[in-house]
Amino acid sequence: MNKKLKLTLMLTLLLLWSGAVMAQKPVFTERFNTTKGEGGVEGNWSKPTRTTKEITPDNQDVWKFKTCSSANECIKVGIGKEIGTATASISNVTKANKLTFKAAAFGKQTDSKVIVTVKSSEKTIFTKTEELEKEKYIDFTLPFNTEVTGELTIVFSSVKGKMFFLDDVIVYAEEGTQPDPNPNPHPDGEEVAVPTIEGIAKLKEQTDNTKVRLLIKPEENARVILAENDIVYLQDDNHAVAISKVVAEKFTTNFAHNQHVAGWIRGMKTTINGVTTLQATTETNADSLLIANPVTEIKTEPKNCTAAEAKKHVGEWVNIQLVSVKGENGNYTLNADDNTELTLSEATKEVVKNMIYDGALVDLAGIITLENNEKLLLHAVTADDYKPLTYVVSENKPYKSVPSTKNNVNIRLDREFISGEWTTLCLPFNATINNASIREFDHMDGNTMCFKKANEIKAGVPYVIKVNEDKVNIAAKNITLEPKGDLTAGDATHKIVGTYGINPMSTDGNQFTMDKNGNLLKANTENKATIKTTHAYFMAKAGSTIEKLLLEGTPAGIVETPHQPIATTLRVYTIDGKYLGNSTNNLPKGIYIVNGKKYIIK
Repeated sequence: MNKKLKLTLMLTLLLLWSGAVMAQKPVFTERFNTTKGEGGVEGNWSKPTRTTKEITPDNQDVWKFKTCSSANECIKVGIGKEIGTATASISNVTKANKLTFKAAAFGKQTDSKVIVTVKSSEKTIFTKTEELEKEKYIDFTLPFNTEVTGELTIVFSSVKGKMFFLDDVIVYAEEGTQPDPNPNPHPDGEEVAVPTIEGIAKLKEQTDNTKVRLLIKPEENARVILAENDIVYLQDDNHAVAISKVVAEKFTTNFAHNQHVAGWIRGMKTTINGVTTLQATTETNADSLLIANPVTEIKTEPKNCTAAEAKKHVGEWVNIQLVSVKGENGNYTLNADDNTELTLSEATKEVVKNMIYDGALVDLAGIITLENNEKLLLHAVTADDYKPLTYVVSENKPYKSVPSTKNNVNIRLDREFISGEWTTLCLPFNATINNASIREFDHMDGNTMCFKKANEIKAGVPYVIKVNEDKVNIAAKNITLEPKGDLTAGDATHKIVGTYGINPMSTDGNQFTMDKNGNLLKANTENKATIKTTHAYFMAKAGSTIEKLLLEGTPAGIVETPHQPIATTLRVYTIDGKYLGNSTNNLPKGIYIVNGKKYIIK
């Protein structure tokens, strides 16, 4: 049978199996798609602060809200310190047996919780309290311990002083039956029924060396992440707990990255290198395990985390951020900020050998296992041209430029911006920034440095920019990265200078930085400013100065550091008291009195 026909048959079987065998359907769905408020989405977790718009759920007659706010296609439960409740009363359900929803803590709140109570018309089915994470939705699945027919009531409550976002509330009901997962006789005449474990999360709970039949349902969206050395790493949608590694030596040739897996497979649950493992046994077969290429599903992506956090995600596909490289030519160490050491599998070392260099700061993505059950070991995923190494330029660390040209690489900026504030920027790579004002040096008008509009950031060129949103992602993929360039713009006397290090600012009066309003800042001897990596400063040769920046039509002047603006109107006099006007532009060399202070033009 050719490969294409085989995959088509597998996909057909998978669809039939999911529709007829699993026979579980949603009987109530609320996605709040018609609720148009603020907050509850990536980059906007701290709104609304109060009720601003009416909550308009998709199912108007079902819900009652107390102390809740509309958000962006979701709702916020709780306002301030007041406890909020969202109650759904659903009529005429049949055999309802499972609730799913997603929730996230409001803003940066810690210890936020959601209390879920499920009731039938006769009794309370359960009350459960689930912990939430800040700035991240968690998908919850709460099975009932009984089937509910008739009226079903679900209450979502906040705790005092905490708030949360709620979305995608779905109730499922069972219809039809499932085949016997443990038919007798078993292989080799075995008569003892092997327990069926539903889902990878439940497999993790089993005692090591327990024989099981693992059931992976289609709706769990289990994917193949990596097939390496007779090991298949699977990952489903529940990234919090439902991650596993499956060892099935006889069948790894059938697996490839991002394939969907569903069905039954028998084996023995063990733990290898810190990863929950289904080990092949003599009874293992793939007759009921279906594998198919994805159809419309979005590809799985690695989870961003620190090296310390990676220890909580053993077996998962993660992207460990901000790893420092020390050494090169195959003899190097990888350390994170918390001094966690990371090692690479032999296959991964081969993939990144031409990208690693001494002093580099990188993100590394792959499956995490524990070498000798202790040290983090990363296995790169390279399918679909995914790159396991991304160079990082961080404003909080000196950037060491690539020693030679690197082709077809990824790079990103690690830096925070504040919406509506001017700042400087100098990058070692070309980039575009959406929803931002970008200015590059144009010319000098006397002692005023004038800028013009730019549409993009070019490598090695310093800019003045203002972004219009707090969360700005500046990155580039599949680029050619060159060694450090000139980093300056200007004329022979006045310059804007980019920096790839963290440097103290000179207090000789010839170096300036800039505040959020575009005013020049001059360090004094008591308050020395520091220029961070990817920022820039302004410099005038001895005997010259820069009085103002012209960014948007109105020049901004000089202030002493810290931010103490000088008078907006200058009054300029000769040394003997003759008034000359309100500008120092075009004055001949000499000594002048400007706003009561001596001013020398050389």
